[in-house]
Amino acid sequence: MSSQVENQRSISRTDLISIDRPDTSQLVDLHIYIIPKNVWKNRQNLAENEVIKQAVSAGFVHVPESLTINVLRQYIIDICGEEKNFPKEFSYLRSVGRCLTKVKPHQEEELKVKNYRPPM
Repeated sequence: MSSQVENQRSISRTDLISIDRPDTSQLVDLHIYIIPKNVWKNRQNLAENEVIKQAVSAGFVHVPESLTINVLRQYIIDICGEEKNFPKEFSYLRSVGRCLTKVKPHQEEELKVKNYRPPM
């Protein structure tokens, strides 16, 4: 009888592990940078690609590459939102030619994490 109870416990523990833990082979590391406001050109609504040298690393997030960046926004806020040096509002940037431009809100629904992965 006790072996049957132990067997049930081990099965339920195994089930919990497989449900709670995503397959890490499906996750990617995405580096989050904070670009200082003083390098942003408000009038032109862009920054030159070289400003990345002045950017501050906020760390990495380990997320599925199929995630939209709109969903990623909430994930980042949940992780970093309480940090005093992390901005309360932030924009995603995209490299276009020699400049970084803001991603428009409707584009956040379309673009996925895989669009921001470094080339392999």
